[in-house]
Amino acid sequence: MVVSGGGNYDAYYMGASMIFARAAALRQMRFAGASAGGMMPFELALKGELVTLTTHLAYGLLEEQWPLHFKSELVAGELQDHHWRIMAAWQAQKWNRSLSSLDGRVLLATSCLDPLPKLVLASSFSSIERATHAFMATGTVFEWYDGMACSDGGATSGPKMTPLFHGSDGRSTRPQIIVDLMQSGGPSSMVFKYNVSQFIALAQRGQDEAAEFLRTGAVARAQAVTLCPAGANTGNNLCEQSVVVES
Repeated sequence: MVVSGGGNYDAYYMGASMIFARAAALRQMRFAGASAGGMMPFELALKGELVTLTTHLAYGLLEEQWPLHFKSELVAGELQDHHWRIMAAWQAQKWNRSLSSLDGRVLLATSCLDPLPKLVLASSFSSIERATHAFMATGTVFEWYDGMACSDGGATSGPKMTPLFHGSDGRSTRPQIIVDLMQSGGPSSMVFKYNVSQFIALAQRGQDEAAEFLRTGAVARAQAVTLCPAGANTGNNLCEQSVVVES
């Protein structure tokens, strides 16, 4: 499962994940994402569906109750970054005994200077401190991680901000479901701020379109959920399938 960056459009993946988790024929092995597309799968794997959903709905309610504080999109984004740092430390501390269960199963894309910018996939959460820094590094403007200065992973995860799985040959070894949050259809302002009604509406769309994808193999409205088959070239973080032309 690979989820793109997209700020609070992660409500779409929240809804889609609720359908995928209940699909008996679907076995989800690993999760990778950039920015909010990495944070949400991390939260779900660590805290579970109910706590994660409640947390995001509660934050939407907070924004509704303090409209002057969240009036500007820029200020709202800065406030959420601050509050997410508090959440990052809290969740790593509270669920510290479960952190190791995410090792190798959840991959957080981040852009790090070493010394030039490069994509780093955080997949080891061996301590509270390491997990806290990894969670923030994928979706903020600056964070120290593993001795490097890092920032939002969307910058180095390809043109669609999708850090796809691939082997040493640049090809995928398993089918990958790709959720492109930028195709979710949410209002532009929701990237930086949202209310409860907006979150619920986008989560419901994620549910509906995940179900549509599982039934038909595609989403008619947009390419918000797609399948990248095993063997596709994913080395550049795009799903490029070979086309055989018969003579």
